[in-house]
Amino acid sequence: MTLDKKIINEISYKAEKALTQELHTTPKYGLVCPISCGSHSDMDYKTFINAIAALKQHFGQFAEYAFFNADKSDLSDLLAVLRPLGRKAEKAMLEATKGVNTHKGALFCLGLACSAIGYLLAKQKEVTLSNISQTIKTMCYKLSKKEFASVTQKEFPTHGEQMYIKYGVLGARGLGERGYEEVIKIYVPLLDKLYKIHDKNQAHSRLLAKIAAQTEDVNIIYRSDYDTLLLAQEKCAKLFEDYSVTSAQRLNEWFIEKNISCGGSADLLSLTLFLYEINKENKKMQKIK
Repeated sequence: MTLDKKIINEISYKAEKALTQELHTTPKYGLVCPISCGSHSDMDYKTFINAIAALKQHFGQFAEYAFFNADKSDLSDLLAVLRPLGRKAEKAMLEATKGVNTHKGALFCLGLACSAIGYLLAKQKEVTLSNISQTIKTMCYKLSKKEFASVTQKEFPTHGEQMYIKYGVLGARGLGERGYEEVIKIYVPLLDKLYKIHDKNQAHSRLLAKIAAQTEDVNIIYRSDYDTLLLAQEKCAKLFEDYSVTSAQRLNEWFIEKNISCGGSADLLSLTLFLYEINKENKKMQKIK
C-alpha cells in the first residue's frame, strides 16, 4: 500500500494555506500581520513568510512518515518516532528566520494533525475530525506527565516549561492530550457560522478573539503574568460577543501597549483553519492507490 503523492502535497498545501491565512488576519491582538509587527520587535511579516516557506514541505512529510510507520509501532509511541522530523522542521524554520521562533507552537499542533491524518489513511479509517482528535489524544497520552516529570531540574527550561513550573499551565502538551477537543467541537463549527456573517478576515479575527478568551495562552503569561492573561481573556470574550473592526483595532492597541500577544491562540487558529479545510474534503483524502 502506498500513499498518493498528491495527498502528501495537498496536506502540505493546506497547512501552508492555514499558516498564511493566520498571518494575514488583522487586527490580531499584538501579533505580526502584513501591516504591523504588533508587540514583536524581533520579527516582521517577511520573517513569517520565510518561515512558512521553510516549513511547508515538512507537513506532508509528517503524514507520510506516520503512514509508513503506522504498523511498526504502537500509536502511543508514534510521537517519539516523529520527534526527529519535528526537530528537522524546527531547524529549517530557525535557519529561514535567522534564529527567530515564529511557529514552534504551530509546528507542534499542525504536525500532530498531519501525522494523525497519515496514520488514519494507513489504517484505512475515515479522516473525520473525531478520528483525528482521538488519534492525537492517543499519541499524546500522558505527554505532560512524561515531559514535565524532571522539568525543575533543567538548566534552561523552555517558555512553556517555565510557565508550568510557575503556574502549572500545561500549554501545548495539555491541548494535545485532549486531542484539541476545543478546536474540533467549538472552533471549526463556529468558523463555518462566522463565514456566513463576515468576510474571511473578519471571521478569522473574531474567531481568534474567541480562542484567546478560552485559552491559557503561554505567550501572554510569559510576557506578563497570569492576572494579565485573565484580563486579556475577559477583553477578548467581550470583543467576540460584540465584534466590530473598530473594537478589534482598539483591543489590538491594548495588547501592544501591554507588550503581549496571543501567540498560542494564533496556533490554534491555524489548526482550526487547517482542519476546517480537511473536514470539507475528507472523502478526497481517502484516495489511496
